[in-house]
Amino acid sequence: MHSAYKNLLNHVIKQVSTNKNNIMKKERRLYPRLKTDFPIEITMPDGEIVTATTINLSTSGVQMECGRSEASQMFSVSEDEKTLGKPIELKTCLKLPIKPTAPIEICLLCRIVISRRLEENVYHIGLKYIDLKEDQQQTLETYLEQLLNSK
Repeated sequence: MHSAYKNLLNHVIKQVSTNKNNIMKKERRLYPRLKTDFPIEITMPDGEIVTATTINLSTSGVQMECGRSEASQMFSVSEDEKTLGKPIELKTCLKLPIKPTAPIEICLLCRIVISRRLEENVYHIGLKYIDLKEDQQQTLETYLEQLLNSK
């Protein structure tokens, strides 16, 4: 495991969060997420690119926020008879702001694992990476450690 990520993981394991009853509990995620706010592009099967905003990021997945029309486009992928009932997989490109003037782009295939409608036109969609390469993993770890150190 990359040493930068070990440091990140150890830090998050030590953190605690408060639930509704004001009882302290430890972070339970295997891959902790950090809050983010940068663009993510999703390429639809017809080639159209939909843009959303990341909410949080880890080395295993990303959560994004988008509007109803973008969410509808993503979920319409599964309406075809060939894909009905199968997990929805989408090509995505993260624009990691490691260097403020020149974001580093990581493009990979993701699977939708959760979707929540928060308001009429606000959706949160969780994606799991399914083809993350080692160099992409290291870039994500570097960015996450950078985020952690900036707090």
